[in-house]
Formats: sequence, structure tokens, C-alpha cells
Amino acid sequence: MIENVRSLAFDTIQDILNEGAYSNLRINEVLSENELNAMDKALFTEIVYGTVKRKYTLDFYLKPFVKTKIKAWVRQLLWMSIYQYVYLDKVPNHAIINEAVEIAKERGGYHNGNVVNGILRTMMRSDLPDFNEIADPKKRMAIEYSMPKWIIDHWATHYGLEETETILQSFLETTSTTVRANLTRASLDDIIEKLQDEGYDVEKDHDLPYCLHIGGQPIIHSRSFKDGFVSIQDKSSMFVAHIMNVDRHDHVLDACSAPGGKACHIAEVLMPEGQVDASDIHDHKIDLINFNIKKLRLTNIKAFQHDATKPYDKTYDKILVDAPCSGLGV
Repeated sequence: MIENVRSLAFDTIQDILNEGAYSNLRINEVLSENELNAMDKALFTEIVYGTVKRKYTLDFYLKPFVKTKIKAWVRQLLWMSIYQYVYLDKVPNHAIINEAVEIAKERGGYHNGNVVNGILRTMMRSDLPDFNEIADPKKRMAIEYSMPKWIIDHWATHYGLEETETILQSFLETTSTTVRANLTRASLDDIIEKLQDEGYDVEKDHDLPYCLHIGGQPIIHSRSFKDGFVSIQDKSSMFVAHIMNVDRHDHVLDACSAPGGKACHIAEVLMPEGQVDASDIHDHKIDLINFNIKKLRLTNIKAFQHDATKPYDKTYDKILVDAPCSGLGV
């Protein structure tokens, strides 16, 4: 039921925003724990990701309509409702209001239900505030693209305002899900056929032969994913094994490997002659690498705990160091 979807979405949003849960992991956990049809899974995922991704924008829309202090969870519930109102064309306004009010009453009594009802109805009868009324261009970008202003200040110093805005626009573009075909298990055509038989739309990438763009229900529920015929991986990450230009007999080290996506990809490229050592400083992450190795049925890769700032006891033909970093690109 849609009602259950919105309640699950709100719980998940709170886990991410208040408890520091990783959005992708928590979403996958909730989808695995609940029997939702394909349409409800898609709605749940869209609401959670959208609300978290656009929280600064949503709060900007909300602010003029809040006349008294509201609790943090009520504010987050309103963000979730505003996201549906602004960005999801197929969700009727009455459904947004009714479900938000029910969630508010269930969790905070009739008073909070009335607050949510009043704010949403007033908003839907009114014009939303305009980004262009914000005089400071960096503050405007922070609100419009829902990004902390300190990051925008940082990028603007390095790239200038125009390039910074281009970067921010790209973050909000809808991208297709990409998977890496495991060509050690089957041919590309056979893997595409497996995915299509499961109801997925599949498109080959123009640059990388093992990269597939797919549409449909979440790939984590597919037999092809569970059986190791495909791995979820961003196209940019797939380029790593490509530009390393490994030779089929190479012995390669991935020094900061967890969760092992790039190491497993390199191992697929090197099968069967080449070898990969996958190390990580955190011992508990080795199990995750080994899980992926086993699922993909790779026999030429070994995972172990090691601090990459310390010497290794062997030499390698090529070494990959994808070190933990801020991810800010500067």
C-alpha cells in the first residue's frame, strides 16, 4: 500500500538524516525487509533519495509558511511532503496531505497533524519562494542545488562561479543505473538476454564494452545480480581498470580496496592468468570483499588486512591507490 510506502520512507529519511545511516545501504535494507511491488519500491526510493538530496531547497520552500516553532521530525515530514508536491507530478495533492497528516497524528498526536495539514494546504494555495530573489549568487546556488555553502565557496575559489554552477547542475541530473557485466561468467549478449528476460531495459555503453545502462526495478533484486553476472558500479569507476592498461599476466595490488568493486573488476579483466591482491586497513571490511569475490566466482584475487602506509612483502606490476578523501575534487 502507498500509505505504508510513505511511512517507510519517512522512517528511512530519519535514519539517514538523524542517525547517520548510509542512504544506499539503508534503502536496500528496507527494500529487502518489506514486500513491496515494483511501483512502490520505485516510489519509496524516489521519495527517500529526493528528500535527502534536496533538503536545503525543501527547507527554503517551507520557511515562509512556518509561523511557529516546529519539531525537527515535523520539519522532515514536511520536507518529504514538499518533495512530492514539487517534484513528483503523478502524486495527487490530496494524497500528499492526507498521508502526511496521518503520519503526524500517529507519531505526535492531533496537534501535529493539524500543524502539518495547515502548512501544506496554505503552501499549495500559494506561490513558492523564488531562488532568483536571493542576491548573493553563492547563497542562491546553495539553496537552489541543495549544497552546503562552504562547499560552494570552496569550489568557486578553484573553478569560478560559472563552472561551479555547471558542476552543481550535474549533481541533480537523473542518471541511469549502470552495471558491470562479468564476462568471466558469460558473454555480453547472454548477460543482456538474462537481464531482458527479467524485465530490464538494457542499453550498451558507447565507451566501455562491459558497461550496461539499465532501467526497471532495483537491480539488487534481480537473479543476474544475486548470481554474480553483473555488479552495480558507476561508469567512472569502471574506467579505472580500463586506464590501468593491465597485461594479462600482471600481478596487481589494490591497496585501499573495500568494498572491492574495482579490485574485482581488475580480476575479471585478468582472468585467468593475472592475479590481484586486495588489501584494506579495516579488518571487518575484508569480509565484504570476500563476499563479492565469492559471488562473482573469481579465483585470481585474494583479500587481506593491511595498512597501506606500511611496506608490503612482495612487489607488483601495477598498484591502485584509491585513498579515502573528501571527494570534493580539489
